[in-house]
Amino acid sequence: MSISTPKVLELSHRPSLEALLTGLEADLPGWTWKAGDASMLLNHWHVLGVFAPNSTRILAFLAYRPCGDALEVGALATLPEARGEGLMSGLLRYLKSRLLLRGQEIWLEVSSANGAARRVYDALGFRVVGARPSYYRDGSTALLMTLGE
Repeated sequence: MSISTPKVLELSHRPSLEALLTGLEADLPGWTWKAGDASMLLNHWHVLGVFAPNSTRILAFLAYRPCGDALEVGALATLPEARGEGLMSGLLRYLKSRLLLRGQEIWLEVSSANGAARRVYDALGFRVVGARPSYYRDGSTALLMTLGE
């Protein structure tokens, strides 16, 4: 799959987000967000998504919310068939360009076992500032990362 010009949009379309979460649940054992969580995400978080060309199908998304003077990214994922296309990097760069201008940091956490995600975050300039040992079900450590100030 090659996405030449992905569109980044604020999401408000619950069925599209439900479909993405259902796909992730099927493809990723241990994925904690379920299709029924789409309404909660849309009601309590700002959600950005990348859509397939000429479609309402979401290929990647991230959910963020204000947390003091920073922004917390609480959920983010890319469908397996869309990985390696730079969609998550694009979403994070988009968020970074909009929010760091205001002097806000971006915070997220990632499993120490998720090498692909770590490479994306490292390339964008995120740095590890804390850890929660044995945080995830598989026993991996949650790495707390930040970008900004």
